[in-house]
Amino acid sequence: MLDFVWNQTRFSVAEVGGGPLLDNIGRHAHSKNSYELHFILGGRGTLETDTGTYALKAGDFFITGPHVHHAQTTDSQDPVQDIFIYLQKNDAPAKNAFASLFLNTGFWFSENFDATLAKEILQEYREKQPDYKSAVAGGLMQLLTKITRCFLPEDFTVLCDGTELPLTRKEFEILLLLVQNKGRTLTHEIILSRIWGYDFEGDGSTVHTHIKNLRAKLPENIIKTIRGVGYRLEES
Repeated sequence: MLDFVWNQTRFSVAEVGGGPLLDNIGRHAHSKNSYELHFILGGRGTLETDTGTYALKAGDFFITGPHVHHAQTTDSQDPVQDIFIYLQKNDAPAKNAFASLFLNTGFWFSENFDATLAKEILQEYREKQPDYKSAVAGGLMQLLTKITRCFLPEDFTVLCDGTELPLTRKEFEILLLLVQNKGRTLTHEIILSRIWGYDFEGDGSTVHTHIKNLRAKLPENIIKTIRGVGYRLEES
């Protein structure tokens, strides 16, 4: 079984698969610490949960977590085409708020979700080229981060020494990334790829502007500039 660590939380990959759904899947629920990610690539079908019924089509994505009852029917003339990734978390509690946000989301449904990463993960998992486990693990870490960012609100309020600090979503994500890597210098490239994604066409000035705005809201300057390299959150 393939294991990986995301946000200090260890997961095992129980199964990765995909293709046409030729038979209906009866009502069932996953066990404790189990999460299944479903990416609909085409076809038609229906998802039924305790909270609602969803007509499935290309671009849909949903998560079914522990103890969430659900069932799927597929159109015999135009079967659902999907990719599924079945993950199991170890019993240790989540180590940070970002991981908790994903783990505490038992069910989530979204439309127009980009399945490119899921396709790459499935290809690596099936072909098993040299070092495929590293490729799958890296892809899953990116995917879980991308999914969990969808759960975040646009605006945040952070409590610092009893003072409420209103932050934008990007400012919060940058601060969270720095906190998670406290004492470590993060380059402009790392921050850009982790916060904006690998396809973002901006440059280091984007990071500089957001860091400047973030510093202006913090009660003291705890973000140190490492000239020509990046930024680091100072150890207290």
